[in-house]
Amino acid sequence: MTIRKQHRELLAELIESRDGIEPNYYNGGGRWTRKGPNYVEQLAELLGDMGLVRWRHFETGNRAPQGGHTGDFIRLLPAGRKLKAIRRAAMEFSWRPEFHDRGIDR
Repeated sequence: MTIRKQHRELLAELIESRDGIEPNYYNGGGRWTRKGPNYVEQLAELLGDMGLVRWRHFETGNRAPQGGHTGDFIRLLPAGRKLKAIRRAAMEFSWRPEFHDRGIDR
C-alpha cells in the first residue's frame, strides 16, 4: 500500500497526538475563501484500509460549536493504539526521532 507524503505526515501526527488532530483548513479570504481537502475522511479511509474499525479503534467528529469545516477531528482510541498496524506505522512513517525514543513499537 503506497501512502502519499501528506497522509504519512498526518498519520505520524495522529499517532503522536493524544487528543486527536484537526487537519482541515480554509484558504484565501473574503469571497475567495475555499475549503482545503477533507483530510479527516481521507485518514479515516486510510485507517480502515489498515484494518482499524471506526468507533472501536478511532473516532471522528466535530469540535466546532457551529459545526465548521476546521472543527472536524480524528482521534485514535486506546484500542487502536495497541494494534500492530499502528505500532508498525509509527516506526515506518515517522520522520521524527522522538517517536523512536518513546517505545511506541513495544
